[in-house]
Amino acid sequence: MSRIASNLFALQILGVHGDEAFVNVLVRTVHPVSERPVAGVSVTAKFGDARTATGTTTAEGTLRLRIPMAETIDSDEDRVEVSARVGDFVQEGQESVEVERLDRMLVQTDKQIYQPGQTIRMRGLARRANGAVLANVPVRATIYQDRNRLYQADVRTTRFGVWAADWTVPEAAVTGRYSVAAEVTGMSGVSGSRSVTVSRYELPNFSVRARLERTWYLAGQQAVIHVSAQYLFGRPVEGGEVIVKEAAGARTPIFQGRLEQGTARVAVRPRTTVENVQEWFDIDVKDAAGKTERTQIAVRWAKEPLSVEVLGVERLSSRVVVPLYVRVRYADGTPAPGAAWYLPWTMTDPVERPVSLQVSYDKAAVRVGDSILCTVEARRKTLDGRGLLIAEVGLPPGVEVERSSLPARAEVEPDRVVFYLWPRGMEPVAVQFRFRVRFAMKAKAAPSALWDYYNPEARAEAAPEVFRVEGGVRRGLPAE
Repeated sequence: MSRIASNLFALQILGVHGDEAFVNVLVRTVHPVSERPVAGVSVTAKFGDARTATGTTTAEGTLRLRIPMAETIDSDEDRVEVSARVGDFVQEGQESVEVERLDRMLVQTDKQIYQPGQTIRMRGLARRANGAVLANVPVRATIYQDRNRLYQADVRTTRFGVWAADWTVPEAAVTGRYSVAAEVTGMSGVSGSRSVTVSRYELPNFSVRARLERTWYLAGQQAVIHVSAQYLFGRPVEGGEVIVKEAAGARTPIFQGRLEQGTARVAVRPRTTVENVQEWFDIDVKDAAGKTERTQIAVRWAKEPLSVEVLGVERLSSRVVVPLYVRVRYADGTPAPGAAWYLPWTMTDPVERPVSLQVSYDKAAVRVGDSILCTVEARRKTLDGRGLLIAEVGLPPGVEVERSSLPARAEVEPDRVVFYLWPRGMEPVAVQFRFRVRFAMKAKAAPSALWDYYNPEARAEAAPEVFRVEGGVRRGLPAE
């Protein structure tokens, strides 16, 4: 009675997620009545065109499939079609997936600093998120100076995804920072840029360095920039003028002062509200001879000190335990080793369940050969249902059930005992049985569940117990 038909199953799509190179699909197959896992189901997942992935469900009824991403994607959203088969019985389902468009444009120049009259040689590489190049596509290359467009060229990529363009800086060009940008025409988001400097050639007399006390700051925290300047022969720039400005926005200096023994301490105004941004600052130092050198530094502002990402699963089912991959990083992006995270075994259910199940054991710490008494209590909590209740009580691995202790309506399976119960109204019905442990181990019993035979949605579960058995050869979970 616990199994209506061996080849029946229900297909559940637990999660679909598209990353840079693959579409990840997590599925589960269960019995439609008992909801016990069904293993050995052949599953095929298809995404977009003819790209597919196949596999077979495990003993837990789960399977994770990885479908290679196509080189070209018509839209940011597509559907994954899943088909599962056992013999002639087939179940199908589909789920929409939003693909992260992470196509990239790499922009390069032959050097960083140019003089008027020299040629800026640009080139770039256009590629997709999965690494495939964008061959023979139109690219628009542009050069800006203070938001003024000075040059524009329309070129095409080669079969290797590479493009190139040249621009000669006019002799009367304004010195300063220039922006070299490129984008694939007609494809939003596939763009890139870099900055170059145009200046008259002057042999540098000293170098300027800047450092921060921390790699990131939260709202209300004081960011401090330490500026130092040193002549090329090693002597500090004494008494030099320091001017610090925001690289973007208002050009009013946030600091203007003098170097003392070649150093200066610059305090940046704390932010009252913070998002995850980088704020760039230009630092100019002028020595007594009137020579000026510049450097830049970025202050990283963070909303939270840690970021936590759950990877690979977008939706969880309350009736299945699935693996979660958690990545914890500091605000500057570096990994946070040893960070603790917690996931409760059960989740609060706001809906009152129509049935309840309690499973208890007289002891959980025993020795090899000891007998354990298990008590099972099941009942209906409403008068809506009637008739048969089925209780599956999980067992720890490698135990022997004392069949003489079982009631008449019970079946023994490798990892559980199935009871067929007929309660009267809302009165509880209780049964007891014994099992004997045969090995030393630390192991968790299989989950226990109760459901109404005529209404499988009326269901309750009980958390599994962890058993510690001493003596003999130890098996199971590692010791705490």
